[in-house]
Amino acid sequence: MKNNNFYVDLHSHITLFPYNLGKENKDGMLYSKNPLIREDLAPNYTQTDIPKMVHGGVRIVFAALYPIEKGFMRIRGSEKEIADDVIHLMTNFPDERIKEIQSDSHSYFHDLELEYNFLSKQQDTDLIINNHGDSCRYKIVSDFADLKDFLNLDNAYAINESETRIAIVLTIEGAHAFLPNSTEEIRDINVEDLRDEKTISLLNSIKQNIAWAKSKKIFAVTFDHHFYNYLSGQSISFTKMIDTLLQQEEKSRNGFTALGVEVLKELMSSENGQRPIIIDVKHLSVIARKWFYEQGFTQGIPVIASHTAVNGYKTMNESIEENETHNDAQSKYDRSIDYNNWDLNLSDEEIVIIARRKGLIGISVDQRVVMGKKRLDDIKGSIGLDLFPTKVKDKKWSYPIFDTIIHIATVLLANECKQEEIWDNIAIGSDFDGLINPINAYRTVEEYPKLQENLLLWFNESRTTIPVLKGLNDEQLNEIVLKIMNKNCLHFLEQHFI
Repeated sequence: MKNNNFYVDLHSHITLFPYNLGKENKDGMLYSKNPLIREDLAPNYTQTDIPKMVHGGVRIVFAALYPIEKGFMRIRGSEKEIADDVIHLMTNFPDERIKEIQSDSHSYFHDLELEYNFLSKQQDTDLIINNHGDSCRYKIVSDFADLKDFLNLDNAYAINESETRIAIVLTIEGAHAFLPNSTEEIRDINVEDLRDEKTISLLNSIKQNIAWAKSKKIFAVTFDHHFYNYLSGQSISFTKMIDTLLQQEEKSRNGFTALGVEVLKELMSSENGQRPIIIDVKHLSVIARKWFYEQGFTQGIPVIASHTAVNGYKTMNESIEENETHNDAQSKYDRSIDYNNWDLNLSDEEIVIIARRKGLIGISVDQRVVMGKKRLDDIKGSIGLDLFPTKVKDKKWSYPIFDTIIHIATVLLANECKQEEIWDNIAIGSDFDGLINPINAYRTVEEYPKLQENLLLWFNESRTTIPVLKGLNDEQLNEIVLKIMNKNCLHFLEQHFI
C-alpha cells in the first residue's frame, strides 16, 4: 500500500528515557507509560518511543543520542542526598544511574557508545508493539539509499508499507559527547593554546571519537547543549524555574574556543572519503553562530537548526542586546508577545542565512520555545482548564506553530527568495523526550496526524488574509503542509545523506 502521508521528526530523543532508566533487559526500546499532564518538571511518560511513532505515523526520525551532562545532576545549594532526591523527581532516573553520571570516572564518550549500542541492539528485528500482536521493525540507516531501500520509498517519497518500518537517522546532541571523560577534566587545560601538550592530547582523543561517530554514520551534531563544553559559548536556555534548580553557566557572550574551532573543522572534514557531519546550530551562542556563518571553510555547506523557533528580531545582533544573564533573559521573556525573544531562537537575518544555505529549520513543539509569554498566557486563558481535548482547543494550540511557519515564509519572500521556495526549509523538530514541556494538545508523536490536520485548517482559513498564502489553491496548501511534515527532510537527506 502506497503511503505519502507519514511524518519525519527532525530532532527527537527516542532513547533518553529507555536507556537512562535501565530498560534494556525488560522492555528495550518499547518503554512507554500513559501520559499525564504535568506543567512543572520532567514528564513522567514517554513523548516518543517505537509504539508511539508507529501509532503517530512517524516513519523517519532523526534520533539524537545524548550523554547526559553532569550539570543536570547537580542541584544548587542542596546537600548530596537531598540533591539526588530532587534529580530523581525531575528525571525518574534510578539512583545508581544518577550516581554513575556524577562519578569522577564518568566518560561522556563511553556513555555515547553505550547509548548507540542500546539503540542498535534491537534494530532490524520484529518488535511486538501492542497486545494485538502488531509488530514494527526499525533500522539505523547509513545513507539515503539505505533509507530508501529499507522503507520501500519511491522517487515521489511514497512508502510501500507492506509492513511497518521506521528508519532512524542518527544525530548527537552536544559535542561534549566526544570528550573522553567529562568537562571537569578540561577545566585545567588551556583550550586556547593548541601548542600545549595536554591540549594536543585532548584534541587527538576527540578526533578519534569523531572518527568513531563517522564510522557509525552520524549525520548531524548539535555542537552545544545546555552546559558549557569548553568548545564554544552556548545560549541561555533554562526557564526561570529550572534555573533555580540547576546552574547553567552564562556563556552567551562567548564564541568558539581555539580547541572548539579544531573540533568543528574535524566534524566538517571530508578527508579519507568520510562524509562530513552536518552542524546543527541550535544552542550555540549568537556570537558563535555569527562567526560560524562568516568563515570560509563553512561556506556552501548546509546547516540545521533542528528544534528551534523565531524570536521576532530583524538581526542577530539585536537579539543578543539584553540577553547576557539568566536574570536579563527572564526579564526579556516577561515582555515577550508572540514569540520567545531569546537569542536561542532565530532572528530574521539567520532565517535567511539558513535558507540560502539550503538548510533546515525544525520547529520545536516545546511551548515555551515556540511562543512568547503573552501568546502563551492568552491561549491558556482562552482555553481555561485544559484537562480534556476538543477540536477547538487542539486548533488553538496549533496556531503558534502555524504562525512560526508563516513568519519564516514571509521573511524569506521579503528577502528575494523565490515564491515557490519559501516553504522548502521548514520541518518539525519536536525535541520530544528532551525534557521539554510540550504544547498541551501535542504532547506525543501520536498527535502528529492531528497537528497536520489543524495546520491545514489554518492554511485554508488564512489564504485570503495572509499575503504569502493569497492565490494558493487546495492542492498547493496541502503540498506545503506535506513538505513541512516530511518532504523537506526527505529532500535534504537525498541531497546530503550520501
